Amino acid sequence: MNRPVLALAATIALASAVHIAQRRQQHRQYLELAVHQAHVRMLEVATTHPDLDPIWVRNHPDHVKDDESGPS
Repeated sequence: MNRPVLALAATIALASAVHIAQRRQQHRQYLELAVHQAHVRMLEVATTHPDLDPIWVRNHPDHVKDDESGPS
């Protein structure tokens, strides 16, 4: 093969690798956001309704307000 063809093949391979890396990064960021949103929702539910999950409340008292800690 001649140099222009090799240069083109190398450019395509590099562009493909960069594209795959970007897609993986976007997917990872999406998953991290989804996990974060689920955690926030879990905190909201646990602090609003601590009686729904007393084990969670016991293990994470810093996320539960004093007046919402439920029965002692």
